[in-house]
Amino acid sequence: MDRIERRLPGAFLLSLGLLLRYGQITTIFPLTYSTTSEGLNGRLPNQDLMNSVSLISRYTAGVPVVVYDHIDPREDRNQPSLLPSWLPKALTQNADVQEYAARARNVHRHMNYQARGAASGVHGLFHQFRIDAFTLFAVPATGPHGFHAIGRVLESSLRTCNNLLERLHASFFFYLLVAPSTFMKIGSYLPSAVLVGTALLFTGLGEWVNAGWTFSLSDPLATFDAKDEKAASQVEEKRWRRRHRPVLQPVVIMALTHLLGALLFMLISSSWYAAHPSITAPVLAVLFSALPLAAQTIPRSPPTHASVPAVLKAFNLCFASALVSITAVLNFSLAAALAVALGLPLSLSSTSAAPSLATRGAKYAGYSALALGWLVLCPGEVRAAVWRWEVLGVWFAPFVCVVYVPLVLQAGLVCFLPL
Repeated sequence: MDRIERRLPGAFLLSLGLLLRYGQITTIFPLTYSTTSEGLNGRLPNQDLMNSVSLISRYTAGVPVVVYDHIDPREDRNQPSLLPSWLPKALTQNADVQEYAARARNVHRHMNYQARGAASGVHGLFHQFRIDAFTLFAVPATGPHGFHAIGRVLESSLRTCNNLLERLHASFFFYLLVAPSTFMKIGSYLPSAVLVGTALLFTGLGEWVNAGWTFSLSDPLATFDAKDEKAASQVEEKRWRRRHRPVLQPVVIMALTHLLGALLFMLISSSWYAAHPSITAPVLAVLFSALPLAAQTIPRSPPTHASVPAVLKAFNLCFASALVSITAVLNFSLAAALAVALGLPLSLSSTSAAPSLATRGAKYAGYSALALGWLVLCPGEVRAAVWRWEVLGVWFAPFVCVVYVPLVLQAGLVCFLPL
């Protein structure tokens, strides 16, 4: 607890050191008078704790449980419908469709918190210390439940946790709570992100293989006597021939773009950016879109070698695949967002000798807008993400700057660099 007090200093908080400490804190129930469970950086409490409190509330205290403050319109006719009015009644009045809409709303809100690394309540501060916690929040209502009911829920839940002989560890820490009494285990949703990562990997390996071979009419390295018709006919045959793949130049480009991402994060975390975001955001967006163009000063590969953009695309796809797959087991929502944001743009980046400079520049501008447009379009979210990093240690802001932005800019360079 001393670590928490030192981590969260405040001008209006007067706290003293804890005396006579003994044992270890394992469970905390913050009360804000629905339940919320998302912690910082996508952490979640043990699901057995969630199930225990849900059953206690429903069967011991007789209080219905909802996820967040989402009240099902099927239980309260005063709530607006979750389905758009333009849908036919055959769908809006279908029980399965209504159940799907209710669960989709819960999943959307859960992934919105988890992908950004934001906590849905004060309980999120404790997960980093291996303390299971979630917030009990009572939806305002006219009755019949009141403080007495929430007191019974709290008393029975604490008594249940006090009876434990060891820390909860055998249940799920990775799950999607789609309804108060229904969840999706990790094996049900994790393959969706992993499959996208696998597709990116195979696409990258395909680009690597294609870069190492060329289908040519003649061998430029072959030497023969023009009078020798047999040798000439053999050379003029179409053949698949191996060619050298440059590795150093694409690796240098990738390293420099990631360093630019780290510099971008340092700048948006500075005080001068926070003082004038409306001016500095467009300037940084234009500046960091133009700086990677210095990669065109790298010497071109010889005609007998593969082009730098072709190898860069292969490395870019394989690196993105590794990131999506690894992040999926740490923060699935963030991995799913990465898969959506990177899957098509990185796969559709292409190298071609035919397009003019204007066409290549237009493609690069589109990738630059995708990589850095959030600086101008989402100033509030940028400010909130930086605050969470500095105060709570949420790594969403540095992740976007150091990982997402460079990967998209690399895809833009694949389209811009000449062959």
